[in-house]
Amino acid sequence: MKSSSCLVSLLTDDLLVNILDKLSGDDSATKSFRSVCKAFHQAESAHRTSLKVLRLEFLPTLLNNYTSVDTLDLSDCPRLDDGSIAALLGGDTSIDLSWTRRLRRLVLSRCVGLRWAGLELLLGSCTRLESLDFSSCGGFGDREAAVVSCVVGLKEIEMDRCFGVSDFGLAKIVVGCERLEKLSLRWCDEISDLGIDLLSKKCVFLKHLDISYTKIGGESIRSISTMQRLEVLAMVGCGLLDDVGLHHLQDGCPSLQVIDISRCNNVTSLGLTSVIRGRNNLLQLRAGHYYFELSTIVLNCFMGLNNLQTIRIDGAQVSEHVLQIIAGSCKSLVDIGFSKCKGVTDFGILQLVLGCFRLKILDLTCCDKLTDLAISAIAESCRNLLCLKIESCNMLTEKSFGYLGSCCFLLEELDVTDCSGVNDEGLRHISNCSNLKSLKLGHCINISDKGLSNIASKCSNMIELDLYRCKGVGDEGLAALAMGCKKLKKLNLSYCIQITDEGMQCIGYLKELSELDMRNLSKVTSAGFSYFASGCMKLAELDMKNCDNITDSGFLALSCHSKNLIQINLSYCRISDVGLYKLMGNLTCLQDAKLLNLTNVTMNGFDLALRASCFRLKKVKMLALVSPSKSLSDELICDSTPFPSFCNSMRLQYDFGSIQEYGRFILKQSISSTENVLSMVNGYLELRIGLQEYTIHALEDCQLLTSLNIDFFVKTLESLNLTNKIDGPTASELLSLLSATLTNYQTCLDGLEAINPLSAIRIALGTPLSDGNMLNSVALAIFKYAWNPSTTEGRLLKDRKPLNSGLKLYPGGNSVNVNQSVVVNPDGSGDFTTITDAVAAAPNNTDCTNGYFLIYIAAGVYEEHVYIAKSKRYLMMIGDGIDQTIITGNRSVVEGWTTFNSATFAVTGVGFVAVNITFRNTAGAVMHQAVAVRNGADLSTFYHCSFEGYQDTLYAHTLRQFYRECNIYGTVDFIFGNAAVVFQNCNIYPRLPMQDQFNAITAQGRTDINQNTGTSIQNCTIREAEYMASAKTYLGRPWKQYSRAVYLNSFIDNLVDPAGWIAWSGDFALNTSYYAEYNNRGGGSDTSKRVTWEAYHVINYSDAANFTVSNFLAGDFWLPSTGVPYNAGLF
Repeated sequence: MKSSSCLVSLLTDDLLVNILDKLSGDDSATKSFRSVCKAFHQAESAHRTSLKVLRLEFLPTLLNNYTSVDTLDLSDCPRLDDGSIAALLGGDTSIDLSWTRRLRRLVLSRCVGLRWAGLELLLGSCTRLESLDFSSCGGFGDREAAVVSCVVGLKEIEMDRCFGVSDFGLAKIVVGCERLEKLSLRWCDEISDLGIDLLSKKCVFLKHLDISYTKIGGESIRSISTMQRLEVLAMVGCGLLDDVGLHHLQDGCPSLQVIDISRCNNVTSLGLTSVIRGRNNLLQLRAGHYYFELSTIVLNCFMGLNNLQTIRIDGAQVSEHVLQIIAGSCKSLVDIGFSKCKGVTDFGILQLVLGCFRLKILDLTCCDKLTDLAISAIAESCRNLLCLKIESCNMLTEKSFGYLGSCCFLLEELDVTDCSGVNDEGLRHISNCSNLKSLKLGHCINISDKGLSNIASKCSNMIELDLYRCKGVGDEGLAALAMGCKKLKKLNLSYCIQITDEGMQCIGYLKELSELDMRNLSKVTSAGFSYFASGCMKLAELDMKNCDNITDSGFLALSCHSKNLIQINLSYCRISDVGLYKLMGNLTCLQDAKLLNLTNVTMNGFDLALRASCFRLKKVKMLALVSPSKSLSDELICDSTPFPSFCNSMRLQYDFGSIQEYGRFILKQSISSTENVLSMVNGYLELRIGLQEYTIHALEDCQLLTSLNIDFFVKTLESLNLTNKIDGPTASELLSLLSATLTNYQTCLDGLEAINPLSAIRIALGTPLSDGNMLNSVALAIFKYAWNPSTTEGRLLKDRKPLNSGLKLYPGGNSVNVNQSVVVNPDGSGDFTTITDAVAAAPNNTDCTNGYFLIYIAAGVYEEHVYIAKSKRYLMMIGDGIDQTIITGNRSVVEGWTTFNSATFAVTGVGFVAVNITFRNTAGAVMHQAVAVRNGADLSTFYHCSFEGYQDTLYAHTLRQFYRECNIYGTVDFIFGNAAVVFQNCNIYPRLPMQDQFNAITAQGRTDINQNTGTSIQNCTIREAEYMASAKTYLGRPWKQYSRAVYLNSFIDNLVDPAGWIAWSGDFALNTSYYAEYNNRGGGSDTSKRVTWEAYHVINYSDAANFTVSNFLAGDFWLPSTGVPYNAGLF
């Protein structure tokens, strides 16, 4: 070491700078060089040209030490605002500000607190700026843009996600900064054709323009086509862009070399033709996610693209002929993307690589027809390949990886996620690619520690490794990684359930590790985690969701050693108030925290933790599950509601003696608000002349739903008026009623929002309904807090009059108390010939002590629409059996009905029971929403019944419901609604949907986190009703923000897609919903390939028990009296 130091000391400054150039990007080598070179800091001060600062107060000293810095990044400075800029530049006159005159590039992305005053001071000092980055600056608007326009020397501006910038702000910039060469406006959705037109006229030197995800249309493209120097044009996700607009580009932009029109959903192959025809100088073409077939005209245009180096047509329909033309015409290609392309075959790939042998990057994700033959051709022809993505190519075997290992020695990135053919022998072959820097093995369930050890022994340059759900990987594999892959920076170990403390200790030796995903490592305890934390001190991102065996001692170790941590996910961990406070207070660089469902943390704990860290946090996601027994002062109660400002605005107007008094006040306000809405609805219905049929139906829905809400609020207020304590059954009932009021309002709103065109009625009712929803949400939240049940015990609903019928619904079952019975038979031999007449004859407003009014319905087909009103309580219907007693109708949304009132059979009366009946809606799939049964009855039960329809078959609308041994048939969202419902021992039969449709079994509609609602499917069987061809079936999708559905102990056949669940739209509710599976069986029950949303969980016994009849429905209090069999707990 001494001789090395002496040798280094003889090097000149120029040589030292050259050495630093060579070491750039290699942190480990740079650190080693610093340890032997005394002149390192002096050389680095002259060598470093860019600087990223984490604390603004250190900035002057750093910039004066590093005299060559011309690029400054302040994006990670906490609380950068106008005041801090003024203190930095306008305060102490002794501070040297010469650095401001050296800056050429300034990065201010995510500086949400910076406004025009601070910006004016900063940019006014940095007179030689050429590049500015304002991406994701929430406060950046037109006034800030006007300040930027004064920096006349600017050549590059990035304003991605600056939502406040309009055409006016853009006009200021383009007039003031006429020499702009690069401009990025991604997600600036206030920019229109007017701003782009002015841009095209003023910025004649512009070479790079990114207007992705904006609202530009054809007129903008017409303006852009006049820009003679434009070389790069990105228009990703421009929804208003179509073929007509792109036609303007056909003869414009003569210098264009790179174009990206991915995800422009209205563009077809015709538009693509306009973009590429005659562009011999085009270097990169990106047109992914279109899912259309490449036409002959497009293929002819490819023949002229001799200089094309990159082509990305992800999702397109290709053929062997297409690949042959690309290979024959575009021989300069080095980057090809065919991700999710249909029609990619072995022979097509063989033709492609024979022509494009210079390939360095090839993306074949989800090209699932490829076999070992294709990989053999790639390996043999493309020996300079650097990146290969073959995710979900499940026909590949270990032979494919043998070909890669024997030919592609330069390979740096390999993605084989979800390739079932990857095994230990395959990894042994892959290890011959010793230059690998990124390897993704997620869902490769056939690999073990042996294969991982082979990778670790030869791939010492590995920087990123993904082992997501590799269940065969354990501690031995991690020990090998720690020894062989010391440069590893990014590691995903989530759901590798064999890993224990010993493995975490090994990970602690990876000193360069900066990102770790360790979700659901249930065998790791605080001991192993503490050792890991003490070793990986460069950690910047950590996801430890569901690591439920790590306690405060582990988190305290993390707070001491991981000072560089910027992002952390602690959701579902066992951290307490003390641990969270220490962690949030000590992590001085922390900017992003997820703190969902921390059940051991109180509201006071959250308060202290956020106070300790709020000055630097930029993003925090919280969902507190705090039981009423935890310490939450009445003053903070509004903070636990979804609308704290709204709640506080009413609470502070009056002096309430207790939180219960405030709760009663809110209930009275809810009654008054609902009565006002009902009055408005009644007024519109009285003057119905001239209204569309659908509008009348929507108003009638609102009339019924608001009147129900008044009943629910009145009953709740009567139950709570004289007491601050209630028993378990009462609490369950009132919680259900208040939850239903939110659903009823939401249903009314949904119906009104479907009125087309926009009507004055929809506008007039929208505001009172939305305000009423906030009021009802606050009422529900306060009830849950203020009226904690004094006991979980209560009376069973069995205090009826003596049995007079001897009726039992099944052998050995409970006797059912029947007070009166009638017979319906269409041949006239009974009491009635229609079900509607029999229902009308039932007594009104009876209670459970009077016994059931029984309607026996003889075999036959009853073509009528039946409604069981709220006054018809405790009514029981028994038919002659499934497919014997049939109630059928054919209403649908297409015919002008709302979804709510399209039901063949609808029930609202409490305590309803149906047995041995088939309910149908025969409208068919082409008529879209068409409900067979709509159930909004509390304590309702269906036993041995069948529900048959297509889209929206069974509408489990509100309150508590139970279904036993029933059949449910449908296609899209065919079990939906927002009841608290359990399906037990039922058969669920997805049917063949329309072309281009998929099946979703559930679409649960929970809108508020305090609602007690959700769908629990327990011990059911899910099989296809008929041959499904290629139609996909999913367990469900999130209809509303807090959607909740679980599958327990059920048989799931292989018709269910491996992903299990599907999104509703984009990322809507993927973090706030709750989807879970427990102990299911069958070909479709494998959870290893399920979606990776925050919303999805594979739960344990104790979690699953929350969704049983006993716990979820309080069924033990009311189901025995129905005579219907049920299992109270898990099977």
